[in-house]
Amino acid sequence: MAGQQLPPHIPAGDGSPGSHGRNWRPAETMAEYEANCRAGLERYSERRAAELLGWSRIRLYRARLMAELPDDLFDRLLADGVSSSRELAAVARGLRGEAGACESERCPHCGVLLRLRGPWRPSTARLVNDWIASR
Repeated sequence: MAGQQLPPHIPAGDGSPGSHGRNWRPAETMAEYEANCRAGLERYSERRAAELLGWSRIRLYRARLMAELPDDLFDRLLADGVSSSRELAAVARGLRGEAGACESERCPHCGVLLRLRGPWRPSTARLVNDWIASR
């Protein structure tokens, strides 16, 4: 038996001897939660993920929005001193084109985004609009 490999359809896991898989137990860390979700042992819930991270649900929501920002724009915003998660998330929502996030101006002919006016500082608006114009 030593050195014997499992068939490809049986995942090697950290379960009990002979089980060939993970034993289910509620996750205590985010890494365990991810593993449980991937194995189909738990359904993903933002509420549960925020609880395991020790974050509020709004903080997790904003982090997900900020992850959508293009890297070069995110770097420009940080270099300009924008560090508020609320402001960064508002920029991401504006780029998504969400209603209520901001006012967007588009080309009447092709629909390309020309500029955004949103709930952020004027310097942030200038930086975002400069980034849009440079694309």
